[in-house]
Amino acid sequence: MSRVVPVAVAGVALLVSVSAVQAQLFGGRRDAPPPVPQSDQLDPALCDQIASIPNAPMSPEACRSMMMMQQSMKSASSDPSAVRPGDESLSCEQITAEMKQVGGPMVSQETAAQARTAADAQLALMEKQNAEAKALMAQQMAVGIGAGALGMVPGGGIAASAIAAGQQAQAQSFAQRQQAEAAPVYAQTSRSITATTTEMGQSMQNNPRFARLMQMTVDKNCPPPPDAVDPRR
Repeated sequence: MSRVVPVAVAGVALLVSVSAVQAQLFGGRRDAPPPVPQSDQLDPALCDQIASIPNAPMSPEACRSMMMMQQSMKSASSDPSAVRPGDESLSCEQITAEMKQVGGPMVSQETAAQARTAADAQLALMEKQNAEAKALMAQQMAVGIGAGALGMVPGGGIAASAIAAGQQAQAQSFAQRQQAEAAPVYAQTSRSITATTTEMGQSMQNNPRFARLMQMTVDKNCPPPPDAVDPRR
């Protein structure tokens, strides 16, 4: 079995991320994975609105590439040669198992390596920035407790207000630094998404059965397979 197959299966996770971005833009429940929108439900304007999200998870170009991949998937899945008796009764686990059997290398080795590198960079960024955010929160909490006590002292209100204003400025500066640091990493991720979805869209046109299986995971709202969570595998 090709080591590139998990990257192909990860297309399910890519499709899920479209609806996650949509939820971030327009709100919605966060206690359950949102259903993946069908290709005829995807609004191209969503991709343009992504640019308005601070630290957007992907570029508008990557978003459009994902939408094109889903359209290719739906088109290829309608091929009569892709249909098998009993498809309707397959469970999510059975669909995933067959995807791994018939998928084959859906992307090039170069694109798979690009996806792993992007995943490594994003994971490292997330761990670093989370640690920095926790440290800042602990520092501001300690100072805030002191400022609160100072505010109870006669004449201490002005000093307490100055401390609060300084903390707010520090937090804003911190957010700007993190955003600037994240920008090239998100750009790298967007390039990886665009390359992966472009190649997968073409591969699904060449492999209608895989496209149908992938469409079935969307129709059944199957969760992403475990090996789609980490494309470095």
